[in-house]
This record gives sequence, structure tokens and C-alpha cells, in this order.
Amino acid sequence: MPKKIKSRSARGLSSNRAAIVIATAVPLIIVIALFAAYTSPAGGVQAGATDHAPAYKNADFAVLAVQVYPTGGFVLPARWGHVPALLAASGALNVSFIAAAFRAQGQPLTSGELALLNGSVDGNVTLNSTTAYFALYVLWALGINNNNSAITDGPTMDYGGSPYDLASTGGYGPLGKLSLGALPIIQLNSSQQEIVDYVASTTYRPCCDNPAMFPDCNHGAAQLGLIELMTSQGSNSSEIYSALKDFNSFYYPQQYLNISILFNVTQGEAWNEAPAQEVVGYNLSSASGTSTVSLAVSKYVQAAGASAVSAGSQVSACGAGQ
Repeated sequence: MPKKIKSRSARGLSSNRAAIVIATAVPLIIVIALFAAYTSPAGGVQAGATDHAPAYKNADFAVLAVQVYPTGGFVLPARWGHVPALLAASGALNVSFIAAAFRAQGQPLTSGELALLNGSVDGNVTLNSTTAYFALYVLWALGINNNNSAITDGPTMDYGGSPYDLASTGGYGPLGKLSLGALPIIQLNSSQQEIVDYVASTTYRPCCDNPAMFPDCNHGAAQLGLIELMTSQGSNSSEIYSALKDFNSFYYPQQYLNISILFNVTQGEAWNEAPAQEVVGYNLSSASGTSTVSLAVSKYVQAAGASAVSAGSQVSACGAGQ
């Protein structure tokens, strides 16, 4: 759980299209340099300094960039099943609005996405430049609306403010009908709920210091939705952490490239060897954690000199209209 629960309010949001996050594809220039770090005695990776940094070539970091944000995106080990169709049928997803928003962004709903929404096909959850909007919206809708104790008995209802005044709820309106924690989309048994509670309480995102258990923004709600979806399909916690690592890599590529460099420098590990649970935990993936990593990178960029690596990035703001 976070050291301090702090909500992401929907008040005072800028007027993005219908006050909903519309992900925008932009080129991301990531400045990379040789930098030093140390490994904590407890075994975790922490940003810091040492007088004996190993030498790394810029080409190594270019490889890391591709690993963190592969050109083809990610195919997650989770299937949509009945979820998009049930959300559409309940009104939690306003298909007309989504279709119009996608057309306005020059990416109309594909025939496959329409088929998922009407329940005529199934398929894996994919994250790429074509599916980014769809995956985020559906997982957001699932995480915030599904009848699960993570919502009904969690920090969303008990943090001290209104549960309808968060970015994930106050900015939800145009996406569909908000039924906060009330829709029976996915039913879990007690063992499965234990997995959801544990993973959601220990999974963070770089936009804030709150775990997925407190989904106060769209990405947090989407993380929770993915956790519930995978758990319902028999995935264990290790498999879910791995998928969340990919999820965060896709939506927060710069922060995750920095984390991958930290592991490479301190542990000599390729990105696929970096333990997913540690990567998505508070120390590395919260706003505080990624800020610490970023400061270390910036410090050594300045100290050692840098060259740039350019990577295509799907960047989306965290929280409606931010």
C-alpha cells in the first residue's frame, strides 16, 4: 500500500476531448549516457553513485529501448472474452462516443474491435499503436465498474474524499455510464480475490504514488481491470506482474527505459531478466521511484556526456484531461 493515499481529483481538469485521455503518438527522444549506480545491500536496485561504473556502449541502450518499447507492441497473455461486449451492453462503454472519438483521432474502430464490442469474436489483449485507445478504455471501464471488493471495500470508497471526484470517475462520463463497483462483469472466488488484492496493492504507475488498489486515474483503473481479467483466467501473480510490466512499459516508455538502464548498469541484466514484481513496485514504478531513477540518469548524463536514442512512443496522460 502507498505511504500516503492522495487522490487525483477530477476538478479543474483541462478540456481535452470530452475530458477523457486521448493517447497521442509522439516521437520520444530519450537522452542516454553512461551513468553509475549501486545495488542496495538488501538486493533491490536503487539509484546512486559509485566510483567504478562499468563501461557501456550506446548501442546497448538502443537495444534496451527496443526491448522496453518494441515496434510491434505487446500481446498480453489475457483474452478479452465477454468483457467488452458486457461493458457495451451495460452502457459502461458508449460505443457511439468511442467510435466518434477514434474517428476524430484518425484511427476508426477496426472491424475486430467492433466485433469484440458486439461479442462475436474473442482475442488477446494487445497494446500497440493501433489498439492503444481501445485497450485503455476497455480496461479502464472494467477496473472502475466491475463489482469487486478492491473498489467497494478499498481506498476508492474510503480515502476521505468523494469516490466520484477522482480523475478515473469524474472524468469518466463521456466514455459511458459509470456504475462504480456495481457491474457483475467478472466474478472471482476467494483464492482469486486474494491474488487480486495482493497484486493490486503492490503495483504502481509512474504518474502517482498510489497502487492499482486505489485507481484514482485511468491507468490505475486499467491496471486493476487487467489484474482482475488475468486472475479470472487462471493466471498466477508472477504472470500478472509480467503483463503489468509490459503495460507500464507501453504507456510510460521513458520512465521504463530509465529503469531498464538502471538494471542493466547495476545488475548486468537484460530487460526481460529484470524481475517484474520489483519493476512495478513502489521503489521503481511510483512517481517517487521513477523520479529518483530519472534524477540519477540526468545526473550522469550531465557528468559523463550523452548521445540520443530516438524511439517511437505512445504517450498518454494519466488522469482525465491532464
